[in-house]
Amino acid sequence: MGGAAFVATGILLSRLSGLVRQRVFSHYFGLRNDAADAFTAALRIPNLLQNLFGEGALSGSFACSSRASACSSCRPGAWAC
Repeated sequence: MGGAAFVATGILLSRLSGLVRQRVFSHYFGLRNDAADAFTAALRIPNLLQNLFGEGALSGSFACSSRASACSSCRPGAWAC
């Protein structure tokens, strides 16, 4: 249970720091202007790349294709051995 609590605490702190960041940003830049839009886009692009590559959306498909090439008993075009 200790590891789960540690992960949950980290997620909570990450969410709270994001909330603080958003509040500070909206205080200084406002919500609707070109600087706010550019800042928001600059934050979303790395998050999208992290979601695709770092959190397993594509890594599962790459692991399957590499495993299929190493496995002699796999059917061609199969998702898993």
